[in-house]
Formats: sequence, C-alpha cells, structure tokens
Amino acid sequence: MRGFGQGGKKADGKDAVTFRNGKFHSQGCDPYGFGDAVYTTTTQGDTVTFEAETSSPKSRKIQWEGTVRGDQIDIRHV
Repeated sequence: MRGFGQGGKKADGKDAVTFRNGKFHSQGCDPYGFGDAVYTTTTQGDTVTFEAETSSPKSRKIQWEGTVRGDQIDIRHV
C-alpha cells in the first residue's frame, strides 16, 4: 500500500491495512491508539471504493477514502 502521512501532505512511510469482519484497520496508526472502524463500500465495474473513520482516545479522528482495482489499492486520509 502507499505510505501514510498527514492529510494533504506527502506520505512518509508504509502501512499495512486490513479489511476483516466488516472492519478496517491501519497498523501504521496503532502507535497512536487508533483502532478498527466499520467501513462502507461502493462497487462500479471492477472498482471498489471505500470509506472509514478511525478514532483514537489520544488523538483526533481520521477519515479514510480509498479505491481498489484488482490487486492495487490507493488510500488517502483527510
């Protein structure tokens, strides 16, 4: 997956995300206390888009958006 960084800024690392049992999870956000979040999807042809919002008791919320095409994923957070 593409790296992660502050919204609107260049990515500064790599992340591993999972979609399991209806939940989205970003390993790169674990050190900051962010947990799993319910995600929604929309499918159009061979493209799946998703949205999720993770939160942390220590930090703010992160709104995630992404597109999946085949084995490629593009994720951004705002």
